Amino acid sequence: MKKENPLSDILLELSDALEDLALLLAKQKAYDPALYARFRQLTAKIRTAGQKAVAVQTLTPRQQLKKAYKKGFLKNWLIEKNVKIGRALESFKVDDKLFKVADFLADHYDQLEDFYHKLKISQVRKKDEFIFTSTRSYINYIRKWAQMLVKAKLIDGFETLNARTIEVDTALIKEATSFINGLWLEVFLRSEIARFMLHNYRRIRSFDLLSDIEVVLPNNQAGELDVLVMINEHVFWFECKSGKIGKEYYDKYGYINRQVFHLDDGHSFLLLPDLEMHQPRIIEERTGMKAVFARDLDKILPMLFAPAFDDDNSSAKAS
Repeated sequence: MKKENPLSDILLELSDALEDLALLLAKQKAYDPALYARFRQLTAKIRTAGQKAVAVQTLTPRQQLKKAYKKGFLKNWLIEKNVKIGRALESFKVDDKLFKVADFLADHYDQLEDFYHKLKISQVRKKDEFIFTSTRSYINYIRKWAQMLVKAKLIDGFETLNARTIEVDTALIKEATSFINGLWLEVFLRSEIARFMLHNYRRIRSFDLLSDIEVVLPNNQAGELDVLVMINEHVFWFECKSGKIGKEYYDKYGYINRQVFHLDDGHSFLLLPDLEMHQPRIIEERTGMKAVFARDLDKILPMLFAPAFDDDNSSAKAS
């Protein structure tokens, strides 16, 4: 089905009308050849504009985003903040199997939390297998997630022992340990941001993105930043934390946000798998970052990125 493009339709109709007028003038060109020539030129210009409008309309979302991609913007932005950069990923593309695992965990964290922590501990302690028992309702979610984990090669396998118990063979490879210990939350975030950008590609005039960024901060502290996104010259910073947050993290994030990035105005976020009632207030007070619950991410991203689409709000533009 052909997409509607009012602008191109209007331009082409106007071109046709001027072409008809030009034909009438052709009969009188002996009297005013200059006027006839000007109308022919105007007709050609309008028709070309209409054809260009049609061409823009037929670009796919990925093609439109490719045109808007400003590679290197964020690296230069970090350099201007006196941050030294090492390795960094410049694509949000992830394995679909990994995204499904992360997405299911984020959506059903309440049902999977105890099993997830047991799996995490098993990975850290390098235990080859463990047995887990839960309620009948929860075990159904756990088995479904375990099937995804097997397909993604994040566990070696599992066996249902009874209606409430399963036995899991842990995959002790580096990739599985990294993913289970927290990378899953970043994979989920990157995928949701990529999906948001594809859905909103018409509004994105420019963008850049970086993840897993090795840095040395102005205080000479080495570390890693999870995700930076620039949309329409607004920079957004996300950190993902699947474990407990202590003083060390509050101090680190507060320093980066308030003294290095100066983004504590709705452009910096801490993504967590679950939120306790007191956490959002404490996180904002200690770091200036907004706490975000993973299960709500797809619904809240439009609000988080809203400043990038507000032409009247220039106070938080990247500088």
